[in-house]
Amino acid sequence: MTALTLPAPHTANQRLKNGFGPKLALSLVAATVLHALFFSLWPAMSATSWGATVSPTTQVVHVATTTLPPAPKTLPVPAAPVISAAAPPEATLDLPSWNDVVKLPSPPAPKAAASETADNTWTGPVTVQPSVANPDTLRSALERAYPNLLREAGIGGTVRLLVRIDTHGRVLEAKIERSSGYRALDDAALKVSGILRFHPALNRDTPVSVWVRIPVTFQVHEGGSLRS
Repeated sequence: MTALTLPAPHTANQRLKNGFGPKLALSLVAATVLHALFFSLWPAMSATSWGATVSPTTQVVHVATTTLPPAPKTLPVPAAPVISAAAPPEATLDLPSWNDVVKLPSPPAPKAAASETADNTWTGPVTVQPSVANPDTLRSALERAYPNLLREAGIGGTVRLLVRIDTHGRVLEAKIERSSGYRALDDAALKVSGILRFHPALNRDTPVSVWVRIPVTFQVHEGGSLRS
């Protein structure tokens, strides 16, 4: 007995493929007819811009071609110097000697460092100034040395002494730098300068001998007391 097989029905995809060819051909014919109809009815068609304004066309100016200068020539190689044995005497130079060299002045002598003078007085910086070590003794000596005539008359004055002291604070020399105006007061100040004692001056940690200025004032207060 022979079996019969029925054909499967066509799907939508197959039906679309089968009808695509005739539809494509019909569409191309319709498009061609429509384009021909438009060109025959409206032969001059132009597009109009609805946006920005069209700027004028820029004109290009052609510049004449500039002729370049020729390339520079290659410089020749300089010739090597040649020593001539026949050179004239005036064209040659004699070798200089030490006698022809200009002598420069000697450099300035270096500044002398701070040191002690011939009398062992220090001329450099002092880190600690000297100070009077016996002011009470000095005041008593001035009271005794004050001239009676000037004391009773109430006459006083200031004598400025220059005193050189050694490294132990002792007075080595004294002289008057500025007078009081009265010889008797000047002599009294010099007389008591020998009893002065000082704490010596120091250059760092080293005692040094220096000159110092000492003002000595003679003045009588009320009650006859002396101010020095």
